[in-house]
Amino acid sequence: MRSLTLTTLFALLILMKPDLAYGDVVTGGTLTFDLDGDAFADGADVDYINTRGQATNGSFLYDTNQSFIEFAGHSATSNPGRPAASGTFADAVTSGWTRPSTTGLNYGFNSDSSLQTLTFDAGSVATGGATGSTQFTGGDSFWFANSTMYDPIADVPTSTWFHYKNLTLSYDADRMALDSENSGWLFTHNLPGSLALYDIRNLTIDTTAATLSTPGTLTFNGDLFTTPEFRGQVGIQSGLDVGSFSFAGVTAVPEPSSVMVLAAAGAAGAFWRRRKRKLDAPVAVGA
Repeated sequence: MRSLTLTTLFALLILMKPDLAYGDVVTGGTLTFDLDGDAFADGADVDYINTRGQATNGSFLYDTNQSFIEFAGHSATSNPGRPAASGTFADAVTSGWTRPSTTGLNYGFNSDSSLQTLTFDAGSVATGGATGSTQFTGGDSFWFANSTMYDPIADVPTSTWFHYKNLTLSYDADRMALDSENSGWLFTHNLPGSLALYDIRNLTIDTTAATLSTPGTLTFNGDLFTTPEFRGQVGIQSGLDVGSFSFAGVTAVPEPSSVMVLAAAGAAGAFWRRRKRKLDAPVAVGA
């Protein structure tokens, strides 16, 4: 029997067992957010906050004359942490907070290969989604800019903030059941744990399939809408348009595992044995 190349072995295996076919995987890329600072500042779900008694003593109603939360900081590579503030922040934010730029926010591609599991079919990813996820480094921090969100019992003004980091991009068809405008794609954070932050809408996807020798591409552009989970965490309106994003990904055909290699070799051997039996079978000759 002639020796077969690995590529031939896999071609035979996929022909005989198409259910073992695999898609492209994301191996790199650049993620950029353009957030709308005014949307966050004006995005309080006032009824929700008042109902929950977000203020410590539960007796303060939300001050609609003050902004809700203010974008405060960004990091492309690490935990953004508590944003820096000068003086008494509660006074500063209500009397002239200068908001940092909220556009062109880049996030690094996480180098931990165990966190890069997003697998997809380049021919159907726009309609059929994908499995797994891809994770990024960095994150963003925010101040609660409304005095209702502070501790009203304290003798001196205090401040409250939150942040998210390690954004993860994935597909979940169940997100479309929450709102028909959702694409199914979403961003979650891991701080630790996982919380859905932004459902993606108005999504466009472009792909170039990878080959065994040539990288492919996966490009996303879409709008970011706050999730019900994000509302439950900080009191922001659910389904609020807070910006847009773009992702320019590099993809590859995954290297076959040793198990798959053995399976391919076994399938190829079975193929040749069946072929040999057919060749060796006696041929009936007519009288």
